[in-house]
Amino acid sequence: MPLLIASPSVMHIEKIDAGEKVNVLLTLAYNPFGFMTQTGGATMITYGPVPLLISIVYKDASGTIKRFNNTVTVIVEPFIDLLIRDVSAIGKQSSTTISGVIVNLGSATAYRVRAIFNIGNASAWTLIGDIASADEMAFRIEVSEKEEIGTLTIEYYDAFNQQFSKEMAVKVEMQPETPIVPPQERGLGVETLIVVGAVTVFLAIAFVLICRVLRDRSVNKVEPE
Repeated sequence: MPLLIASPSVMHIEKIDAGEKVNVLLTLAYNPFGFMTQTGGATMITYGPVPLLISIVYKDASGTIKRFNNTVTVIVEPFIDLLIRDVSAIGKQSSTTISGVIVNLGSATAYRVRAIFNIGNASAWTLIGDIASADEMAFRIEVSEKEEIGTLTIEYYDAFNQQFSKEMAVKVEMQPETPIVPPQERGLGVETLIVVGAVTVFLAIAFVLICRVLRDRSVNKVEPE
């Protein structure tokens, strides 16, 4: 299966006069499912130098059909397309937390991907890592600042160590602060007072009975025989 597809694949030129120069515009479409056959089998190629075979067929003045082939090397550059989705920024108290998912829709790996969030005078970042083609990774950043609008920047490198970045404005959803209500001191209820009163009466009666028993025993001990 070809890696590059020519469009159109066949072009017809009616006549080229002697000494005449004709420029031909050819569009090449990248085929992500294409491969090149090399020694030992088929190797999947996503970018790099790709040989393109061009065949020229023509008739000379005598009407003889002639043909010759020419090979042209086409450089296919890596294709990285990062999509940022499910972005959510929440501001509470004196900080802002942003989270989201980065998807690589390209044909090459995005290396050393980093997410940077700037809001107000504060900035924070996190290293996400390498994101392969058709892969996705989540991120989360917390900044010690709270504003209504922030800027999210995604930085990454391609296979040739070239740096790229893309930015987007993010609206922060403010969450109202929940006031801390101190626990209220609850007074004694009617049931509690009844229980306390009953226990007090019981202890008082028990104390009186114990005192009487002890007094009777002491009187019996002191009586003469």
